[in-house]
Amino acid sequence: MTLTLQSSDQDAISALPMKWRTLFNTRFLTLQQFHNGQLTKPEAMDRLHVSRATFDRMVTKVKEMGWAGLVPQYKGVGTTATDGLPAEFIEFWKRLVEGNQRKTAPAYRLLIRLWRSRQAFEFQEVKYPCIPGYEGWPGWPNIPSGWGGKGRNLYRHQPKKLELTALRHGLGRARDLYGPKVLSTRVGLWHMSHVQFDDVWLDLKAHLLDSKKLVRPQQLGALELLSGSRFAYGMKPQLWRADGTRESLNEGDMRFLFASVLMQHGISARGTTFIVEHGTAAIRTHVREIMQRAFGDLVKFEDSGMVGDIQALTGMGDGRGGKGNPMHKAHLESLHNLIHNEMAFLPGQTGHDRDAPEFLGVIERYDEKLLSLAKRLPLETMKLFRFKTFEWHTQLVPLVAGVLDQINRRDDHDLEGWAALGFLTRQYRLMPESNEWVDEERLLSLPAPTRNAFLSMADVDQRCWQPRRFSPHDVFTRGAATSEMIKVPESVIAEILYQDLAKPRKLGDDGVFRFEDREIGAGDLTFDGLVICPDGREMRLQDGETYETVLNPFDPKKLWVYSGTRQRGAFLGLASLVHRHCRADAEGSTEAFKRSAKALAERLEPTRRRNAHLTRLETARNKHNAGVLSEHAQAKADFTRRATAILNATTTDHATNTPNKAPNEANEPDW
Repeated sequence: MTLTLQSSDQDAISALPMKWRTLFNTRFLTLQQFHNGQLTKPEAMDRLHVSRATFDRMVTKVKEMGWAGLVPQYKGVGTTATDGLPAEFIEFWKRLVEGNQRKTAPAYRLLIRLWRSRQAFEFQEVKYPCIPGYEGWPGWPNIPSGWGGKGRNLYRHQPKKLELTALRHGLGRARDLYGPKVLSTRVGLWHMSHVQFDDVWLDLKAHLLDSKKLVRPQQLGALELLSGSRFAYGMKPQLWRADGTRESLNEGDMRFLFASVLMQHGISARGTTFIVEHGTAAIRTHVREIMQRAFGDLVKFEDSGMVGDIQALTGMGDGRGGKGNPMHKAHLESLHNLIHNEMAFLPGQTGHDRDAPEFLGVIERYDEKLLSLAKRLPLETMKLFRFKTFEWHTQLVPLVAGVLDQINRRDDHDLEGWAALGFLTRQYRLMPESNEWVDEERLLSLPAPTRNAFLSMADVDQRCWQPRRFSPHDVFTRGAATSEMIKVPESVIAEILYQDLAKPRKLGDDGVFRFEDREIGAGDLTFDGLVICPDGREMRLQDGETYETVLNPFDPKKLWVYSGTRQRGAFLGLASLVHRHCRADAEGSTEAFKRSAKALAERLEPTRRRNAHLTRLETARNKHNAGVLSEHAQAKADFTRRATAILNATTTDHATNTPNKAPNEANEPDW
């Protein structure tokens, strides 16, 4: 027997799994040497580690099947996965599997029931006289060949994972798990060329002292794609309304964050593209029109695209229930995973995805029981309790800010394109044991002797230098310092914020706006009635008047003020937050009193202007009376001076005309 391989056989062998291909090569070479007389039968059996019976069966299979007889579980030369089963049946079988939204086994059991019934049937509103591919029910009641073994062979013909996931879970998940990846690079971007917005739930709970239930944080974030920096974000709790529903992030919150980004950072002079969603992190049409009217082609908006939960087939959904395309926002999704991981040490964890830990219920019941005491206890006493979760304003908000800052300042990352963009540097130290590293930029600013000492140590000992990647914060701040940016006019931002977000607020008789906003903080917020107009001038608002105002919770230091009942919506200017100074801060106290005196003078200016004539009359009266007093004083002084002069003259004349007397006669009376 001679074994020969054709070119087609070589192709089929190369398609075998590695373990089968290795086994085939060993068996093929051993049998060739056995048939050529180079090996005896015992030697061939010993090399293959098989018994005589197994060796004989192997030789027989080779005579019947050729080289395929050397491959375990091989189904025959040239056969394919679908040989032996009708093509129309395989399509029907896939339709059965796709019809079940959970498992494949129920589809197999349904197939067996249909075969045993031997009747026409209807599936997914399609009528079948028999099972496709088996007209006339051949061999009934026996199960057709290829169906047995609890459907193990049919399982090989079920739809691909991509197809099943798309139908059972949605196209978004199917594309994320099994779809082709779209690769991109940050090389070629510039500072603020692309800004991506998205929302995320933090996997933890916190408490507000004025809330009966624990709250879960929600975040809206902005990611600058070149640096990978989450340079702006806003966070708010999911609050409970009086009717039992929950108040979550909405389109207005997205406008607040967008306005904050425009106010603090502006847009690039080379152009900025804002990448947004269709859901929470969406920018509506009227906002886009305002920006494009103001900046033209310098501003563009790109939608991330919606991938629905049931979009694999047309007409299976109502257009709702979709989610953002994860491939379009991979940068933010990766950052969200990092945020979840870094905050996983905080108390009150809700668990990964939807798997809440068992102890979460214990934490909720304990803290909510303490919160229920708020009706009977003063706020000062409530603050003394030790809760199992963090308090929102004083604990969670600053801690989250610190975690996000550390994420932005990390340099142990592997962000794409860093080397190509040159976002790398070196660090030096004088001693291998020192922890004081100096980067290249600082090294160049040192005196020459010191700089040379660092470089010399780096040449002598490799432990005295190390490469370092720029952090996202480094790249963002460098870009902000060196890039040409366009400041967005306040009037444009005011127009973006006004619609549906403005609230009427009355300026108090003391010249300030005073109100509460528990999303921002506990206690009253106070804003000065002096606004800075878009043209830079100052304008004092009228006491007691009602104005429309907008307070951006993501930039709460300014109050946007619009005209009230007259000319509604006209932007007047920005009012500043009045800060409380520490009693021990003498300088701050002095500045506060100066501002108070200035505000008082400005508020009294209209009265002073209207009563200027009274001031003039009073000034004239005081001047006249002062003149009278001055004339009287002058006349009196003149009289006193003349009287004194006369007296002095009289005294002098009398002394001159009196004769000299003897000493003993000086004290005698002149009779």
